[in-house]
Amino acid sequence: MTDLFKELREKSVRHVLASSFIFLVAGVALICVSGIQNFPKMLHPADLETAVLQENMEGTYAEGDIDFLYGEYMDTANYKNGVKKDVSSVSMVICPGLNGYIGMEIPKNQIATYEGALETCYDNWDDDSYVLDPDFHVSGTIVRMSSEEQQIYQDFLLDAGADAYDTETFAPYVLKVGYLGNDLPLTMFLIFGLGVLLVMIFAVQLVRAFRGYYQKDLDAFIAQSSDPEEEYRKLNELYHTAAPINGIYANDEYVLFQDGRHSRIRRPWDIVWIYKEVTRHRVYGLIPAGSSYGFNMFSNDGKIYSFAVGKNNIDEVLNALSEALPGAVMGYSAELLEQYHKDRSLFSQKWNELRK
Repeated sequence: MTDLFKELREKSVRHVLASSFIFLVAGVALICVSGIQNFPKMLHPADLETAVLQENMEGTYAEGDIDFLYGEYMDTANYKNGVKKDVSSVSMVICPGLNGYIGMEIPKNQIATYEGALETCYDNWDDDSYVLDPDFHVSGTIVRMSSEEQQIYQDFLLDAGADAYDTETFAPYVLKVGYLGNDLPLTMFLIFGLGVLLVMIFAVQLVRAFRGYYQKDLDAFIAQSSDPEEEYRKLNELYHTAAPINGIYANDEYVLFQDGRHSRIRRPWDIVWIYKEVTRHRVYGLIPAGSSYGFNMFSNDGKIYSFAVGKNNIDEVLNALSEALPGAVMGYSAELLEQYHKDRSLFSQKWNELRK
């Protein structure tokens, strides 16, 4: 049973490549954005003390110890109706390296701890030997301050008594504690995981297509026959000799077609209703953008198979199907739809008469 199944598998593979390749592209893009760019930084962070001495530290993921806090120059708050609701982050001045001052943005869940430590630093401001005990081990991404934050930063330094020379040692960068790139590590892991999931979806579908998973219905149909080899021979002959009607191979014994990536096999009398469907497209729900044409094929067990057809071919296709499947009801009406949902057996009456 090699020839027929091999060709149908190839159809399934092509359909997966055409319809699911976007999963692969999107998955690889998400993996690259989240993992390839950021995870190596997380595994091998730069030393914070060394990093702040670099001329350009933009995007550096660094870790190190903070043993003194020099003041809080900014906070980011959420407001409701003009009233401060809560503080989402605060920014403090730190000096992790010799004459290398930068800002440090502290996330909401650590604000209380750092503000308590800042109070002890203020209490021991005149003690040149004082350091935080224990010191804070931090990690995060160093980013350039926005122009607005730089102004607030400089104003704070000038208010604190720093002169023009001193401010040159205060670099316009801020360490965003806990951030990996522009996001929190959890966000990066979620994006990375989504990327892996999308790639896996594509890979699973492709492997299934190569292994013939999407031909299992056809395989079961042949296996249940009293003479599987003869059943296969007739199906193989139908597939290779009959002229397909929009991809549907039909005779007085079988209806064989692709339903997306799946290969379907039905008896002619299983197909009880066929009608044309025209979909009119509009941009933003207002501007006409053309129409697409197709038809729906309904079975006596409630299955619906949809096919796309070119505008110029739709009537020819439906006429050919009407001849190939003479027992199927053709055309649409609201009454037929209601009848199909209420009692599908009524749709088989024409087939029953033809098969007597």
